[in-house]
Amino acid sequence: MNIEVDCKIANVLDKDFKKFKSRLFDMEDSFYQEYKNNNNADETFYNYFVYAILNEKGTLQKVYKKLVNAGCDKKKINDLFYKHLKFQHKADTNQWSWNELNELDLDLPLEKKINFSNYKFF
Repeated sequence: MNIEVDCKIANVLDKDFKKFKSRLFDMEDSFYQEYKNNNNADETFYNYFVYAILNEKGTLQKVYKKLVNAGCDKKKINDLFYKHLKFQHKADTNQWSWNELNELDLDLPLEKKINFSNYKFF
């Protein structure tokens, strides 16, 4: 999943992201081996970074305040975290639309039950 991050948000979080990535490499050598030749590695690590912010107790509030104090647009901050939370919820409940399955090229095992969402346009 590739979610665009506002430049200002990315600049404010850049130092924290580099520390996070460095810690991942220190903790697990397999991360380095797996992603050293991957052109999309930073996007993948940035997703890990945002999920770590969301899942670590109290971290989201600190990061949110840091971004607001740095002058980032609240709407863009909310959008970033909302999209990640929504994707995480969909992955946890295994509830996808046909469009998401195609667009995200999700390779879900056939034996796994998929609960398709049934949103209506009308």
